[in-house]
Amino acid sequence: MCLYIKKSVVNIQNISELEGNEIKFPVTLSWEPCSLNSYSGNSCNTGETYSVSWTEDGSIISGGKGHVTLMDCSLQVCHTKRNVQYADCVGEYGDQYLAMFYNNSSYMQTLSKDFTVNGTSFAKNLTQLYCHFCLTSSYVAVVNRPKKSIDIYDRMDLTMKKSIATDLATLRGIHALDDNNVVVTDHDTHVVRLYKLDTETVVWTYTAAKKPTGIASDTGGFLYVAVNEPKEICILSPDGKAHLLHC
Repeated sequence: MCLYIKKSVVNIQNISELEGNEIKFPVTLSWEPCSLNSYSGNSCNTGETYSVSWTEDGSIISGGKGHVTLMDCSLQVCHTKRNVQYADCVGEYGDQYLAMFYNNSSYMQTLSKDFTVNGTSFAKNLTQLYCHFCLTSSYVAVVNRPKKSIDIYDRMDLTMKKSIATDLATLRGIHALDDNNVVVTDHDTHVVRLYKLDTETVVWTYTAAKKPTGIASDTGGFLYVAVNEPKEICILSPDGKAHLLHC
C-alpha cells in the first residue's frame, strides 16, 4: 500500500499554509493522473502489479507477477519485459533500470532502458518475497527482511557496504530523501524512522502510526505513510511530527 507523488501530477492544496508548526485545516488532496486508456489492451495487460514509481521523464515504471512495464504517458505507449517470475520492486538507475526479481529467492539486477539486456546482479539470496529498495545519491538501500536489516550498497559499483536497522524485525517500506537519508517503516513495532546513511545514525523515530507500510514524500519534505490501523494515509512533517489526518 503506497502513495506515489509527482509535482506535475499531484496538487496538494493548503499544505504550505503554516501557522507555527501546525498546518491549517482542511487539507485536501487532489490529482489529475495522465490517461492510461491506451494501456488497457492485451499488449499491456500486465496482471498483478506490486510496485509503481515515476521516472525522470514522467513515465511510469511498474513491476509485478511476470513483468516489468514502462508506461510513457506523453506518447501513450507501453513496453513490457516478461519471462520473470516476480518483479517486486523496480526503479530508475541512471541510464538503466534497477529491479528486484524473485525466482525461488530474491535478487537485484540492472536492466537496459529497452529491456533487452540484463546487467549486474547483486544482493542475492534474499530468500523472501516483498523486500524493497530505494536509491539515494550515493547508495542503494535494500530491505533484507529475512536478515532483518537494511543492507547498504555503493551506488557506483554495487558492492555491499554495511547493514543498519537490525533492531527492526518487520521492515516494510523504504523511501529515499535528500542528503543520503532514508525513511523506513516497521510494521509490527509501529515505527517510522529516518536514517542518515553517511553516518549510520538515527535522525528521528515516530511511533504513533499503527502498522505502517508504504511511504512517500512531496517536494516540501512532508512524508505520506500508509497505515493499516485504521487504513489511511498519515502525513508527517519533515522533522517527524504528525500534524495531519488521524495520526
